[in-house]
Amino acid sequence: TGFLKGDELLAAYQQADVFVQLSKVETFGLTLLEAMASGLPAVVLRSRGFAGMIPPGNGVEVLEEGELSSLADRCVAFVANPERHRHSSRKAREYVQQLSADNVLPKFVEFHRCFVQQ
Repeated sequence: TGFLKGDELLAAYQQADVFVQLSKVETFGLTLLEAMASGLPAVVLRSRGFAGMIPPGNGVEVLEEGELSSLADRCVAFVANPERHRHSSRKAREYVQQLSADNVLPKFVEFHRCFVQQ
């Protein structure tokens, strides 16, 4: 598809059933966050970035390099089980929502307040 943004990007996420990311190197995990916010369960390759830090049960399955042969089966498993897909979709959205600025900023400020008071 090439580079997408705005409504085109949103439409692409809405047409997908599963988000797949196989990059060993990621920057900030923004594409994964966008997919999760769109309610897409994800299958990703473990990386040192954001994908490797998401706790299990949040709509993202993390593959190790030696498990790449199971990629297609894992994607089909999401699509073949509508209840699992709905559950993973909901968990992905919930995880992203708790990362919002409204939730993270007060914790960040409180964290730094500890240093200022010392």
